[in-house]
Amino acid sequence: MLRGSAVHELTGPGDTEATVAGVAGYLYDPSPAVVRAHLVAELAAELNGALADPTIAYVYATEPVETPFARRYAVIDQLPVTVKKLRTALRARDIGSLTILKRGSALDVERLRHDLKLTGTATATLTMTRVAGAPTALLLEPDA
Repeated sequence: MLRGSAVHELTGPGDTEATVAGVAGYLYDPSPAVVRAHLVAELAAELNGALADPTIAYVYATEPVETPFARRYAVIDQLPVTVKKLRTALRARDIGSLTILKRGSALDVERLRHDLKLTGTATATLTMTRVAGAPTALLLEPDA
């Protein structure tokens, strides 16, 4: 990968299976290049992390690690998945502007944004994903 004038390399066989564990304090969203190269397991090993679902390319780790291969977010909370309960949880945090990520979800992001009807003053990032096969909503904060 090129980041400015720096060259970073992540290599591996591309067929390694990542360790699977639960959600940890940090979520890493791998670069599409890492996902396309089938190097998510190698990235997880480099970060001392694991996947929370073997089919979802989010890496979770307990410690923040600098990497050019993924965006890092602090996991703030796991929230209810239903729109009504999610709306209540986000309004309680005064969230009005929401960046919605999704991986492993058929959810229509714009429809969810409309249905949440948020009016607060704070901003937040939410990912709709799966953990151990179950639909999951995670409240995130960009960390790097």
